[in-house]
Amino acid sequence: MELERLYHHQKLDLEASSLPDGANLPPTISGYAAVFDVLSEEMYPGVKYRIAPGAFKTAIGADSDVRALVNHDPNLLLARTKSGTLSLVEDDKGLRVKILPPNTVAGRDIVEMLRRGDIDQMSFGFSTRDEAWATEGDWKIRTIKDVELFDVSVVTFPAFPQTFAEALSAVPFASGGAKVDEASPWDAAAALDRVRRWASSDGSGGKDAMDWAKYRKAFAWYDPENAEDFGAYKLPHHDILNDQLAHHWRGTAAAMGVMLGSRGGVDIPAGDRRGVYNHLAAEYRLWDKEVPPFGDASSLAYMGRQLRCHRLEP
Repeated sequence: MELERLYHHQKLDLEASSLPDGANLPPTISGYAAVFDVLSEEMYPGVKYRIAPGAFKTAIGADSDVRALVNHDPNLLLARTKSGTLSLVEDDKGLRVKILPPNTVAGRDIVEMLRRGDIDQMSFGFSTRDEAWATEGDWKIRTIKDVELFDVSVVTFPAFPQTFAEALSAVPFASGGAKVDEASPWDAAAALDRVRRWASSDGSGGKDAMDWAKYRKAFAWYDPENAEDFGAYKLPHHDILNDQLAHHWRGTAAAMGVMLGSRGGVDIPAGDRRGVYNHLAAEYRLWDKEVPPFGDASSLAYMGRQLRCHRLEP
């Protein structure tokens, strides 16, 4: 499962609370960790997210054990559903959160920063159980329909916009087009030659005749500062079929493996990796394949097994 995080701009509130004997507790932190049927900001090029009503119904059931954290840091625990200090309710608007912070330095610090307005946003950590993809105008929309919820967090910086700002070199995923037979072997050199001829105005594949915007569509990453140099394009995973750019399953699996570190990995900026991964993950879903997790040892082992099984070349 891939651990993801989403945030939104709904303002957090502080509510007075007290012990039965009158001894004061820190104020309760309340707000929404998620809002339904609202499009997110651009998560990565050309893609926005939406959370469907009911997405948290299973996740916040009687057996759930969700934590409230600061910046998703498990060392900065504010509350927990199991202990009764964290309340999660799915209402018509979204996932409503009430946190009774501890009377500790960390708890008091968070309350003070909320009072000052230094912190006013929430995020939640989750993995997706069910989702749907659709096209709305110029956007690809990912609707999250069911999640496994790990934590809700008060955050100083929202994670995804920062990732997006650093990931503009990831090529946008496009779901349309032809598909090469799933069992077809991947020959990267031959596919690149066909792509270059397809993207050039005279069919020569030469730089002088290249439509670079067209050429770019065959890759998961490129360097926009050197966009008219073949060496600026990395992680090819498309081929040409009947004079159309075609999705290639084994090419996609090879590119994902290299992106996650197999065969020496790929030299791209760290801030671009999430956007590139999301592009390739969308390709996986197009083929109804299980998406390997992002950026940990298990993902490398997963891809190593997959690459050996299919004998793929990057």
